[in-house]
Amino acid sequence: MNGKDVRCPECGTINYSLYLEETDGWMECEHCGCSAHLLKAKTDDLTDVENCLWQVIRPLPSAQKKRLSLYSKALSG
Repeated sequence: MNGKDVRCPECGTINYSLYLEETDGWMECEHCGCSAHLLKAKTDDLTDVENCLWQVIRPLPSAQKKRLSLYSKALSG
């Protein structure tokens, strides 16, 4: 199995060494947190967003605030 470098279709960040075969084409961006499902690719280069068809699910803003609030509480003790 080879991990593939994948460009997030939402924010453009490259996520390195993803194993899309194990997740049936799903990925979660390390930068923006969106979930994306690769529906179709015309090329093996998954950093080329022009030739890849993605379904993108964006996290809700309230979920991000809640996650940050829990994280800051954990850090403060």
